[in-house]
Amino acid sequence: MLVLPHSLSLITTHHCTAACDHCCFSCSPKITTRIPKEKITSLINEAQRIPTMKLVCFTGGECFTLGNELDEHIAQATKFGLITRCITNGYWAISLEHARRRMKKAKESGLKEINFSTGTFHQKYVPIERILNGTLAAAEAGIFVVINMEICDQSDEIKNNIILKNEKLIELHNAKKILIQRTVWIESDGNASLSHPENRSRFNPSNKSACRTVLNVLSVTPTQDLIACCGLHLEKIDELHLGNLSNSSIMDVLKNTQDDLLKIWIHLDGVEEVYLQAQKEDPSISLPLSSTHPCETCLSLYKNKEAFSAIQKVVKRNEKEIMERYRNKITLQIFDRNVINNLSF
Repeated sequence: MLVLPHSLSLITTHHCTAACDHCCFSCSPKITTRIPKEKITSLINEAQRIPTMKLVCFTGGECFTLGNELDEHIAQATKFGLITRCITNGYWAISLEHARRRMKKAKESGLKEINFSTGTFHQKYVPIERILNGTLAAAEAGIFVVINMEICDQSDEIKNNIILKNEKLIELHNAKKILIQRTVWIESDGNASLSHPENRSRFNPSNKSACRTVLNVLSVTPTQDLIACCGLHLEKIDELHLGNLSNSSIMDVLKNTQDDLLKIWIHLDGVEEVYLQAQKEDPSISLPLSSTHPCETCLSLYKNKEAFSAIQKVVKRNEKEIMERYRNKITLQIFDRNVINNLSF
């Protein structure tokens, strides 16, 4: 399989201190499935041998439930020259002092970036004040912070303003030490009502884009499946699963996997554009206009039998063009990388 991945996303566990409605992986405190410690160590070793790999992301579930083990993995990746990122709900930041101690240890291990997930659905389990504590502590330690705050019609903006209108966080945001961004919360296997305004539809021309993760990010699930992206619905789309790593290496799986033209096309033009081409092939196909996230559109494309069948016909007709565009892009990436690596100043 011809890929130049820049990131390895380790979904270390499905265990989480929260059980948020519509959690993309349906994580909860009751689930204990995880990637074994020795396997995480092995995967990081493999990552550093992939020339294009730059970053290892530790996520879940809740990766901080790994305790000291998480710091060991961060230190290992850092030793190999890989950038490290953790994604967390911030449950551990029960006070500013406690958060400072935890971030000091993470910084000493080499952590470069931490992402906090919060919003109305998370706040049922983790008070938003803990996000404030964790953000301040991480920024003080010199760790770059991203706050991903859910947005949907059901968002409680009064609570969200504890973050959005905090003067210290605004100051840090303006100094580019943290990034605060709103991310759409999408339906999964939850029960709560969830909706978005029409202007968030991914089929609005201003919202369409190429997919930034498929074939760029490789993910490993707690059951040790290798996935071709880090999308929110990755565990629901069998076609994204490349193989199991329990008894295989990443490179072995990639070498034994054929190029997939549909994934390549989504990588190049984005899943919404691909879906539109399916509709051109079969005008009876209805577009999922309520989709507000590319992962929603992607799930619909793969699960809609008519759309999937239609797009396979289009892909087959355009095989040469798709592969030529992809090879040109890959060649340019290789050229840019070689030039940068051989520059002398």
